[in-house]
Amino acid sequence: MRRLRQAERTGICGPGNGRWWLFVCWVMIVLGMAGCSAERMRYASREMRPPYEEANSASMRWRVVLVGDAGWVAEGAPLLQAIRKAVEEAAGRATVLYLGDNAYAEGLPKEPSPDRAAVEAVLSREIEAALDAGGECVFLPGNHDWGKGDSGALLRQMEFVAERGGRFLPAGAAGPDTLERPGVRIVGLDTERLIAERAADRNQEGTWRRLEQVLQHSDDRTTLLVAHHPPKSYGPHGGRFGWRERVPLVGMLAENVVSWGIRLLAGRDGEEIGSGAYGEVMEELRKVVKSDPPLLYAAGHDHNLQVLQGGDYAGYVAISGAGSKLSPVGWGDDALFCASVPGLMVLDIYRNAPPRLHVWRTAGTTEEIYDRDLVPPEDAAADSLSN
Repeated sequence: MRRLRQAERTGICGPGNGRWWLFVCWVMIVLGMAGCSAERMRYASREMRPPYEEANSASMRWRVVLVGDAGWVAEGAPLLQAIRKAVEEAAGRATVLYLGDNAYAEGLPKEPSPDRAAVEAVLSREIEAALDAGGECVFLPGNHDWGKGDSGALLRQMEFVAERGGRFLPAGAAGPDTLERPGVRIVGLDTERLIAERAADRNQEGTWRRLEQVLQHSDDRTTLLVAHHPPKSYGPHGGRFGWRERVPLVGMLAENVVSWGIRLLAGRDGEEIGSGAYGEVMEELRKVVKSDPPLLYAAGHDHNLQVLQGGDYAGYVAISGAGSKLSPVGWGDDALFCASVPGLMVLDIYRNAPPRLHVWRTAGTTEEIYDRDLVPPEDAAADSLSN
């Protein structure tokens, strides 16, 4: 409502612009129906590798299960079964990471809100899926977990999770906080807090300095940077709706117009990549990590599954935001895999082999639809030259 009132004051939603916005909405509906008419998957390379001989026994040191935007997961959902399967396969050597938006639509409400019981049930399902199978349960904050105008929504969720054996990363401030597990260092940031602080022009030098120090001291461990917001995406938060892949010229024009309109309405503290404070936070992050980039930056936010080349942000960017909602996804030159299907991702850390990222679809049954060895870009380039 605050953003809507701001838009009305600036004239964006005023009477003079009503017909234009009706047209934009009509374009979005028509093209959105075309883009979502069927499950879409696209690969840069569709080579599925055979599993290592001892993939799920002695050679695997740790498993990280990446689940984003699960805040509407239903009782008995295939997603919950897949989480249990992933933890059980690892014999409990697993961390389940919920990548934010754990409780739709506005975090955990106060008692005696009529929505309180339903949100508690969702959080309990998420926690039990990890813990009952013998794994570790860790939550990250997302924009919905912070609530809207309710500063206590996230704190209530953190307390609820802690009472039931889970934990949050970071534990309070924006981070970075770390989890040290066999062969992997997991570094967590609260990007929603960072965006809000940036929009309020607060000093964040301490956060970036600590992050730089953490990345410099990861030694030979795989570094996994996790946050709710991705630095780039071919989904709606990145201004892509899958339209230009269907109708190239018209779709590209429509995506550009709609994306511009959304950013304009959202204002400085909007949730769209490249806009306002979000864009500034990601630029600061890029400057910090480019000298010692993590192997993988994992996020949610867009409700699809994407594996991208990481550029200055990381070796790879993984967007695993299809826990309980779906949105369309496009494609780009740095994309390796993109799909608008329900699912999650699994990162396996091995003793004598590179980490491997698996993408699982959880529609009815659990099916692996993509996997990839995560080799640092400089190593991959050296291998290609030697061959």
